[in-house]
Amino acid sequence: MHWGGVARQAEQTIAFAAMVALAAGPAAARFIPPENQPLRQLLVEERELPGASQRFVTEREIVFARTETGYRASVTILRADAAAGETGAMFAAGMAALKGRTIAFQLDREGAIKSIEDEGALWDRFCDAIAAMASGKTAIDARRRAQLSSMATMLRAAPSGQRRTMLGSMLSSLVAGPLADRQPGTQAVTLPARAPDGAETALAGRETVSLTPGALVIDAVAEGKLPGSNDDAHINVERHQRIDVARGLVLESRTVRDTMIGSGAARRRSRTVNISVISFKVS
Repeated sequence: MHWGGVARQAEQTIAFAAMVALAAGPAAARFIPPENQPLRQLLVEERELPGASQRFVTEREIVFARTETGYRASVTILRADAAAGETGAMFAAGMAALKGRTIAFQLDREGAIKSIEDEGALWDRFCDAIAAMASGKTAIDARRRAQLSSMATMLRAAPSGQRRTMLGSMLSSLVAGPLADRQPGTQAVTLPARAPDGAETALAGRETVSLTPGALVIDAVAEGKLPGSNDDAHINVERHQRIDVARGLVLESRTVRDTMIGSGAARRRSRTVNISVISFKVS
């Protein structure tokens, strides 16, 4: 067995289905994932800050099976690591605690998560791993140790809906939903963005939707000023998505956020890159 792309015959079938769906005009979003066929998802987050960098990599195997009310998605975390950065290390510790376990999600026919089997036990393991960082022997100062302990306590108290949302992010980002019904063309859009200090803003830009062999491609670019900043502080966002229209899956997404503050020799730049890629496991 080896990991590879979609077989040529499958690509041709998807392309034909995509063209038929688009020719028919707007329709209800569909979700028809491949059944009993392992999918591999690779996620990479990279952060480049002045004087520091972080990298967080996650690899998962996902298998969908049809049920009377929708689908059962079995997700196994194969890899979860962080190359650098305290934030990345914290989440890596939580994900690593679930590594090797198969997490079962119950989905409706549209791909929305209705429940997670053993949600409480899974959440406890995630929180325990973060709490262990605060009580372990790693070289962290008292302030950071207190922050980790407080974070673990806060996460333990999270209501079921928030836990489901956080754990469910393993799958929710894969479901195309209304994206699968988009029509080719270019239009004005607004993209969300977050400044390095956490402030949120909305950026005006342009989005282009095009049909390629086997997929619908959505590319968007937007830029604007940082909230509460002067004219020398800007955010630029580029987003690329490749959608399997026939199956209702986001096969690939890449978002690049560049933040520039200042000008000339004093200019500081921060960059965040988020990548998600799905491939089919074939023999």
